[in-house]
Amino acid sequence: MPPHWLLLAIEICLAPACTALLGTRVGLPLAAVAVCIPQVMAATWVGSARAGYVIAACAGAGWFLPTFITGAPAPADVDYSSVVLGTAVLIGFVMVTRQWQSSLARASSVAQEDPLTGLLNRRGFLARVESEANRAARDGKPTSIAFIDCDRFKQWNDTHGHAAGDQALVTVGAVLRANVRNYDSVARLGGDEFAILLPGVDENAARAAGGRLLAALDGVFRGKDWPLSCSMGIAVFPTPAGTEEMIAAADAEMYAVKQTGRGRCQVRTIVVSADSVAEPVP
Repeated sequence: MPPHWLLLAIEICLAPACTALLGTRVGLPLAAVAVCIPQVMAATWVGSARAGYVIAACAGAGWFLPTFITGAPAPADVDYSSVVLGTAVLIGFVMVTRQWQSSLARASSVAQEDPLTGLLNRRGFLARVESEANRAARDGKPTSIAFIDCDRFKQWNDTHGHAAGDQALVTVGAVLRANVRNYDSVARLGGDEFAILLPGVDENAARAAGGRLLAALDGVFRGKDWPLSCSMGIAVFPTPAGTEEMIAAADAEMYAVKQTGRGRCQVRTIVVSADSVAEPVP
């Protein structure tokens, strides 16, 4: 049983017990509600709002447990106002917890997002690469990282202005995002440098993906009559290395392209040796 289901199962039993004992038997309704608040918040946080509402409902039903157990004809010892108000308070904390959780998720997303292109920023990309490297190590699948740089971008920016430069960057980001799989991760690492995480992609697939991406970019550049192109380097790791090391290897391949003509893609498989040093395959 997953840990969160175990927690919910415990709380389904614990919440009504708290309201039955503290609320009805002992006569401390405020204490009963106070004890149940962290329970509904925990259920909402690790489960969902629905789970929180279930715990709140169980707590509400718990006020009547002593009557059900003793078989008394009428729950004369139940304070109905405490039942209603206490359940309403618990439901309110479910809603507050859900809103708080959503706000934190949005803040985390914004912190990992490039404001210009809407792609991942360097921080977000590093987190994705680290997560994928861990998964690839468990599954034994390759991981590829592409590093893309816009050729002659500084000249374009200086000639046409920063607005035109921003437009070019947004366009490149949109083309890259539109031409990869929905579970690939595209990032703008800074300036005119972009990167793509390609899970499960070997050298042949990486070469095909690189050619497809450059063709798409070239088509857009020609259609807009922009004198731009992109250079791309892809590092393929049959077994993952360190996050920064993997990105640096892709950057090195891109730089090699820039030194030998630009506007093309170069792919290399990197084997991680036993001492964790990445070595290119000849």
